[in-house]
Amino acid sequence: MKDVQQHSTEAGTAAMEFAEFYQATSPRTLRYAYGLTGDLAQAQDVVQEAYVRAWQRWRRVGGYDDTEAWLRLVVSRLVFDWWRHLRVRRATPLPPPGVVDGPTEESVLIAAALRKLPDGQRQALALHYLLDMPVARIAVELDVSEGTVKSWLSRGRDRLAVLLQDQPAADLPTAESVAAAGRRRRRTRVGVVTAAGVAVLVAIWLATAVLGRHQSMPPTPAVRPTASPLAFAPLRRTGAVTLPPAADRTVAIQDGRAVVASSGPAGVQLAAVDLATARAAWPPVTVAAGAAGWRLVTRPDALAVVGQNTTFVLDPATGHVRWQRAVVTTPDDVLFFPGVVIFTAADRLLGVDVTTGRQLWTLPRPTWRAFGAILPGDLALPDTGATTTDTRYNGDLLYAFDSTTLTEYAVTSGTSTGRHWTNLQPAVGLQVYEGTLYVLGPHGVTLVDLADDHRSAVPLGGPVRWLAPCGPQDICALATAPEGGAADVVALDGNRVDWRSRTVSEAETIAPYGRGLRVFCYAGPGTVLVDEHGRQTSHWPVGDVVERLDATNLLVVAKSGELTGITEDGRQTPLGTVGPGASVAGAGPFVAAATGSELVIYRIA
Repeated sequence: MKDVQQHSTEAGTAAMEFAEFYQATSPRTLRYAYGLTGDLAQAQDVVQEAYVRAWQRWRRVGGYDDTEAWLRLVVSRLVFDWWRHLRVRRATPLPPPGVVDGPTEESVLIAAALRKLPDGQRQALALHYLLDMPVARIAVELDVSEGTVKSWLSRGRDRLAVLLQDQPAADLPTAESVAAAGRRRRRTRVGVVTAAGVAVLVAIWLATAVLGRHQSMPPTPAVRPTASPLAFAPLRRTGAVTLPPAADRTVAIQDGRAVVASSGPAGVQLAAVDLATARAAWPPVTVAAGAAGWRLVTRPDALAVVGQNTTFVLDPATGHVRWQRAVVTTPDDVLFFPGVVIFTAADRLLGVDVTTGRQLWTLPRPTWRAFGAILPGDLALPDTGATTTDTRYNGDLLYAFDSTTLTEYAVTSGTSTGRHWTNLQPAVGLQVYEGTLYVLGPHGVTLVDLADDHRSAVPLGGPVRWLAPCGPQDICALATAPEGGAADVVALDGNRVDWRSRTVSEAETIAPYGRGLRVFCYAGPGTVLVDEHGRQTSHWPVGDVVERLDATNLLVVAKSGELTGITEDGRQTPLGTVGPGASVAGAGPFVAAATGSELVIYRIA
């Protein structure tokens, strides 16, 4: 009883300390984040996430000599990630931004100009003019020389002056998007503003016009992507196209189209069908990728057939071959990012523009592995049926590992971001998710916080073969005993084991499903569903395919060709049969099934 009371007292003390820290620092932190983003709603989101991370690590973070500096570092990393991922996020519909009380026209102009500054200049201006930091302290916090800070401040002021002088009215946000009343005259010219005047205006405006209205902002957990349960209904055939004879077929769904790739004597033939109309999207096309060992990859910006030594990239809207490139590599060593294809060849890493095929950059090849980060939005995507998620990434950061050191690169330029992590243990596998690097080892997992390089080891009693996000906060590991046998699925909440579930033997991989997990086995029950508490809810035999239609709904394709729809609450709906041996892919309410002679489109909801 005494231990319980002591634990309760410690928890209460920690909560009070955190609350005091939050009340004392949140106005400054919001001001800093706003200076980096120029977007109030985004600044609030970033600050909330930073304080959530601080609370989750408060026992350690609260003991730092300068906890607020650690928090600013987290804010900086979150903001930089936001800018890097902005192009991807623009493709996702978002709710309208919150309304704030009428900013002045100068405020609107400055916000628009701040968005155009490089990261270093924006961060230096925010620290110097919003937090009153001297140049020497900024240099220490940003890990650069004092000369660099002075250069960023000078260039940032000059650049802001030019932007405010030259920016045309057409580039400005509308009044409706930034003010509640929406009543202000249009500005047709922007007066000349000196560099010094810009600095003063930024400081005064951000310190008074914005933060005076936003003093209370309790942190809230991040929300994971979700989807509503589908109203499953029996298969309804909407159309079909004829296919040539083939021994091997792959069906995928991409951006409103079903694509089927068939092996033939001349290579791989591709056909596409529009899901909405069930009509051919473009005439069939054949690429000389070889009869075996190829892989179909689908992305919104490209369709690709990756052979043993040659990759063909097609325009998904027309089926025309954009380009092909012969690189000595294996299909699993070709990585796809938004706008960029990366070949991990034997002697180098090669970045190629996905639209033109033009070489963008080249780097010496790391000795072990290159990969990207998993984003929370990935959990809402369908499986598509075309390729594994460990070769297709939606972020724009590349990680290269050379046995003990991990280096971060910008995908589009191939240049280092300046971030690297050394003295890592030899890894069985690596994964980056939600700002944490997970290093799979022979006895457990090592977690590396990419914001502050804090490391913690989680022993799991055996080698870890696979990692996948699972549930609102967790990431799950598939760990086996050193002597082999049955595997355990272990859910990690930070460096703490949330739950541990003993699965069947021969478990090989795991994949997300709503708040739970799919465990794929090559023997025994085949595929096992595990809920967010580690309980096994259902299973299907080896040979049955269990695919994700969206964030929470599943499609089960039995060996017999029978289809079953499953919602996250476990409700199962028989949908009908597409025939044995069919290759099937699903996304949302659509299913595409390639039989012996045709590609058929069905609706299932």
